[in-house]
Amino acid sequence: MARSFRENNGMKSIKGELISSTVVLKRSRIVMLPLDFSGNSISRTILISDILSEFCEVYIIGLASSTDIWLPVKEKLKNFHHFCFKSKFHSLTLSLIKNMRSLLAKINSVKPDVIYAFKPLPTSYGLGLLYKLKRSGIPLMLDIDDWELGFALNAGWKNPISILITSFMENLTKFSDAITVSSYFLKHRFGGYYLPHVVDTDLYDPSKYDREEIRQQLGIYDEAVISFIGTPRKHKGVDTIILALNKFLKTSPQLKKVKFLFTGDPKTVMLSF
Repeated sequence: MARSFRENNGMKSIKGELISSTVVLKRSRIVMLPLDFSGNSISRTILISDILSEFCEVYIIGLASSTDIWLPVKEKLKNFHHFCFKSKFHSLTLSLIKNMRSLLAKINSVKPDVIYAFKPLPTSYGLGLLYKLKRSGIPLMLDIDDWELGFALNAGWKNPISILITSFMENLTKFSDAITVSSYFLKHRFGGYYLPHVVDTDLYDPSKYDREEIRQQLGIYDEAVISFIGTPRKHKGVDTIILALNKFLKTSPQLKKVKFLFTGDPKTVMLSF
């Protein structure tokens, strides 16, 4: 797994505490419940699954909001037992209702020692809570990497149902047996263990890639490059960076040879700034 996980002293202590707090023994079975196989949030599920696979058998079970798995993790996912329930519904909540019985049956067939849900939302944590009600002796862990209620509130009352659901689910976080969070803001709000976002440094090793060849493929030659590496979302301020860069270049003509590079699917509505 990524060296950045292994070399971080804080990470070592967190890993030990997590495993002791949930009695995760070698080759025990842990079921991971992602929010959505089709969304970028599954990347954190995969990274943590990679860590835990050193100690136990990992099974990833959940729903997909589209007909395909999120492309960046599609190959990596083959390293794990995974069961993806796809639906014609674009709404994950409707898909959960339709596939509820099948999802619970699949989890039960694994006979897990631990359930680990990602994000305090119905299709992940909600599913885990339902299974815990059925099998009360199974520890349920919850990973929180975003403040979902904050997103819902920021969108305003255009979608009151979303605010009600996320608020309700947030109040249920107290029923988890252990919590991991990706930031100190979330730790202050929910408690739990700080488990920061990282990347797989074996996969993203610069020595494995030809820098000049990649620049040529992207049409970049002698320009300076400013990059946004992530999934473009309005709340991340990509539009602000573009506007600021445009203003900066107008006042600094000596820096005309600059390109702004960011990632994302051009078909997604999230790029319609």
